[in-house]
Amino acid sequence: MNDNVPEISSEEAEEAIIGAILLDAEKVLPIAIKHQLTKACFTTIPRQTVWDIAVSLKFEDKPIDMITVHNYAKERGIDAEIVPIVLTEMTNSVITVSHTEYYIELIKEKQMKREAAVKINIANTELSGEKSFSDIATELKFELDSIAGKVEKELSKEDIVANIMENSKKATNDGCVGIPSRWMKLQRKIAGYKRKKLAIIAARPSIGKTTFALNEARVMAEKGHSVGIISLETDVEEIYETMAADKAKVDLFKRANEGWNDNEHMRFELALKDVVKLPIYISDKSKSIQHICNWIEFMNTKYNLDVFIVDYIGIITPADSEARMSERQLISRWSKQLFRVAKDCNIAGIVLAQINRSGEAPANAKIEERWKHVPKLYNLKDSGALEEDAYHVMLLYNEPTESDMSSASKIPFIIDVAKHKRGPKGQVKMVFNRDIQRVSPLAE
Repeated sequence: MNDNVPEISSEEAEEAIIGAILLDAEKVLPIAIKHQLTKACFTTIPRQTVWDIAVSLKFEDKPIDMITVHNYAKERGIDAEIVPIVLTEMTNSVITVSHTEYYIELIKEKQMKREAAVKINIANTELSGEKSFSDIATELKFELDSIAGKVEKELSKEDIVANIMENSKKATNDGCVGIPSRWMKLQRKIAGYKRKKLAIIAARPSIGKTTFALNEARVMAEKGHSVGIISLETDVEEIYETMAADKAKVDLFKRANEGWNDNEHMRFELALKDVVKLPIYISDKSKSIQHICNWIEFMNTKYNLDVFIVDYIGIITPADSEARMSERQLISRWSKQLFRVAKDCNIAGIVLAQINRSGEAPANAKIEERWKHVPKLYNLKDSGALEEDAYHVMLLYNEPTESDMSSASKIPFIIDVAKHKRGPKGQVKMVFNRDIQRVSPLAE
């Protein structure tokens, strides 16, 4: 073992497992293999040797006991003096075969701690180098997570059937499998935001994608869903202000310009107090993708998140190790990481993105020809990976038949469900009310 790694082991557990295998290999060895016990889980060469011999005998369909293990060792030139002594010690240490699962878990726990100690030692040496503390900390977190992931058990076929039937039952009772949208017209298109999947909300600046996401978040939380928001552009006070204005139906522009009356102040204050109590958890600090994924995983552990929202992917802070990557490479990398964390944490992900300028009608385009220039999937800025990784892609753009709406308070726009892996695509007409920070279906 590495001199810098502390002695982390359980002599009793290691000896007990080997002894239990020698006493009743038919029962014990399959359990050990099922729990992914390996040679590396044992801390001495003699125990590792006996483990290897027992596994080899199993796959050769031969009996496993002290005599066959000893003979196998002699035939292959393994130290004949050590094996009998080790076998005797291990057999004498066994308490009962029924305790093997406990000992296996104990051995694996010690092995994970040894692996973690190695990673921590590496991080310690890097602290005196040029690498930033942020990169060291986030990389260490990923390394430790990967060690912990080794003990995850695959779902049995019975579990898979139960999960699928549970989803069917949920769809019958709740109207959808995922987290439902606030707006029924959109809900009929997307059938909810799916756990383990990403929904991309893409638009040109000032269309209202942040308001769209915050409107969804507030109503999700009011229905009991836990929502994590990583806001890289809007500060936490403005987020709560936006949600409270939506709930209270008060005009934020009026407040800034001429002030509210007493009734408006009271409605807003009551709405704000309600909103801050909701299960919505916000980070408004600049973050790298590793920071974001770590934050989501931590908040999921603490608050059991149902949804996370990233606003928006194009302004994630590159890590030092990403400094030489192009913007397209960065967004592709970040998209993959967000997809991974949604899947690993069983959370629905909503990721805001931008549409590039080619998805915008030229200034001199005639109104009747603006339909020719509405955004398409290939207009997602800087990466096709967003389209590839997403379960839903919704493109938000101004109603093409409207003239310049830059000074309007109510802006008609379209949500184009341009990708839906297992459902319909199509358009939903909406209106963005800037003054009260609310998105609503357009009355038809």
